[in-house]
Amino acid sequence: MENNSSNITEIIINKRKYRISGDSSPKDIQRYAKYVNDKIAELQKQGASGNQGDFMTLTAINIAEDLYRIKQDRDEALDVILQKNRELEDFSQSLQEGREKSAAELFRIEDPEDDRSAFEEELERVRAEADKLREENRFLNKYIEDLKEEIRGLKDMHLQMQMFIPEEETDE
Repeated sequence: MENNSSNITEIIINKRKYRISGDSSPKDIQRYAKYVNDKIAELQKQGASGNQGDFMTLTAINIAEDLYRIKQDRDEALDVILQKNRELEDFSQSLQEGREKSAAELFRIEDPEDDRSAFEEELERVRAEADKLREENRFLNKYIEDLKEEIRGLKDMHLQMQMFIPEEETDE
C-alpha cells in the first residue's frame, strides 16, 4: 500500500498521539480510534493494568474476539439462508409437481366447482407460504450484508492498528 500524505490522520489512543496513513477516510479512522479507546477503557474498568504495549495487545485480542463473533454470526446466518433457500427450492418443486398433478386431475373430476375452489384455496395458501419464504430470505440476505459491512469495518480497523506510528505522548 502506498503512503499518501493527504491520507494521514492524527489520532489519540490511550493518551498517545499517532499518525495513521491508509485508504480509510479520516472520519472512519477517528471512529476506529474511538472504538480502540473504548476497548481500552473497558479493560481498565475490569481492572487491567500495564504499559501501553500491554493495553494494545489486550485491546487487539478483544477486537479479534469481536471480529470472530461477527464471523460466527455471519456463518450461522448464511447457514440459515442456505437452508431457507433449499426449503424454497423444495417448495417450488412441490408446487410445480402439485400444479402438474392438479392439472391432470382437473380432467377427471366430477364436480369441477368444488375441486376448483379447493385447488384455488390450496394455490393461495402455497403462494402465501412462498411469499413468506421470499421475505424471510430477503431479510436474511440484508442481515448478511450488514454483517459483511461490519466485518469490513473491523478489518479496516485492524489494518489501521497495524500501521500505528507513535509520535508523542499527550495528556488528553
